[in-house]
Amino acid sequence: MENANIKMLQHKTKKLRILYVEDVLDSRQQVTQIFELLFDSITLAADGLEGLKLYEENEFDIVITDI
Repeated sequence: MENANIKMLQHKTKKLRILYVEDVLDSRQQVTQIFELLFDSITLAADGLEGLKLYEENEFDIVITDI
């Protein structure tokens, strides 16, 4: 049952475009590995300024950032 739930989640998320903003390299790499299981389009930003520029220049369905 759990595998079926993951496949259903992947089916619903694959086409979403994600912007992930994280300044800690290790965290960014680890979380990106998880996101790659769910999303085909992941754009990474290393800080808020880069994230803002990418956000203004592109369209994203979801933006995930730390504080």
